[in-house]
Amino acid sequence: MREPYYFFRPILAADLSWAALDWQPAAATGSAELARCFAESGATPLSDLLPLVTPLDPAWLEDAAFGDGFNSGRVIFMLPAASLEDPQIIERCQQLRGQGHRFGVDVDSAELIRRVPVAAFDYLRLDAAFARQDIPVAELKYARHAGFHKIATRIDAYEMFDALSDKSFDWYDSHFLTTRNPHFGKEPNLTRLKLLKQDGPVWAFRILDAPGFQGLENTADHFSKPWKVFFPARQWELERCPRSESCALQADENASARVYALLAYTNASVEIPPERFAFRPTLRWLLRARGQGALDCVQIVNGQPCSTNGLSISATNWTWYAVPTSAYPGFAPVGLALHHAKGAVDLDFALLLDGDWSSPAKGQQVELPGAIFFHAGMTDLTHAAAVFRVRYDGAGISFYGPKLPLEAGDYQVAVEIASSAASGTELGALNLDQSDVTLAVTPVIAGQAARMRVHSARNLPINLVFVYSGKADVALHRVIFSRIE
Repeated sequence: MREPYYFFRPILAADLSWAALDWQPAAATGSAELARCFAESGATPLSDLLPLVTPLDPAWLEDAAFGDGFNSGRVIFMLPAASLEDPQIIERCQQLRGQGHRFGVDVDSAELIRRVPVAAFDYLRLDAAFARQDIPVAELKYARHAGFHKIATRIDAYEMFDALSDKSFDWYDSHFLTTRNPHFGKEPNLTRLKLLKQDGPVWAFRILDAPGFQGLENTADHFSKPWKVFFPARQWELERCPRSESCALQADENASARVYALLAYTNASVEIPPERFAFRPTLRWLLRARGQGALDCVQIVNGQPCSTNGLSISATNWTWYAVPTSAYPGFAPVGLALHHAKGAVDLDFALLLDGDWSSPAKGQQVELPGAIFFHAGMTDLTHAAAVFRVRYDGAGISFYGPKLPLEAGDYQVAVEIASSAASGTELGALNLDQSDVTLAVTPVIAGQAARMRVHSARNLPINLVFVYSGKADVALHRVIFSRIE
């Protein structure tokens, strides 16, 4: 059955203009299916405007009709690094390149760059942190002189974008655009606002004389049920954070980005860069770690260490550990330095959470009000819902979260949706992602239940995305995660 949505994300040039589109089609089973996706997803006219960059299963190159149905030279097919070990794949790429098609390869080691045949490939795609820290300048210069276009992925901050711009990358993924731009100066201090009342799209606030939290702590004043958790807006791949030379990187398929940081030696450390947060008593760090050892977790406020918490790690598998925050004044830049104390500790991922969160046990469920998800549209405080209206809200990704971990297992995910649209009206689609894997996609149709069953193989944060169709008004009231197995 045809999947209703396909993801297109902008790829940027050095001047931040759109240079290409990252195309993530629905799961295809062969080159013919990929060509059908290309035609039915509306990618054909897009490729006339900007080239599309999309992953390709090397096995599909064996199809004699591969390439039929694609705009020659307007789709860049990216192959995994292992493709360079197969002479037949290289020969086939060279043949198709002679017909106008374009290919790239994902580079996962510095030694690989000089092994990429210039007669078969035009593009090299590299992880941003890997390219910044582990690729010698000489190899990047070679790639430029050889005529390869370099694409940087997983850029998580403007500072990373600036660093790769200095290394003369050609294209950049656009994820960092959702982070704070330090070139724009300080962020507004929203801790001086107290919510008074909401009436439809109108919100009334009082400006306080000093920062405070009166508008948050007594949520029962505004909501039928107090909210117990606020989703993490910041998360970090710890192997990409600044680290000491004695902190080694190791590969692991079960790590979030397939790489983790090993702290096993004296002076080994990883530091989560500072971000501005207002203190809350329920604010805490969550660390995905394993091993047998201990860490000294040093909270850094305004560039100065202010408190230290010892954390014992004793786990064979990846496990989530909580580190409390200590009180600090105002809306301050806060970071966390993780220092080796004893033993050996593997560090993978971190996030900053406000409130209580635990993955549901078998037979249990967690209900989350729609209003606490990151969303566009309007918040309905009375029903704790996220509301999208045709008159005001455009189609596209409009709702996502919780970006919190689920333990490995089978789950049913149900979304309680209300709409006055006629039965059968297409309201949008739901996509459930975990790290770089899409677990499920389902359409949202008026008059039909919106639910999906998924299997989580790793206890990593999950992200439920609602893609609004813009065809009818709709309210998302609740999301329910039920543990089946």
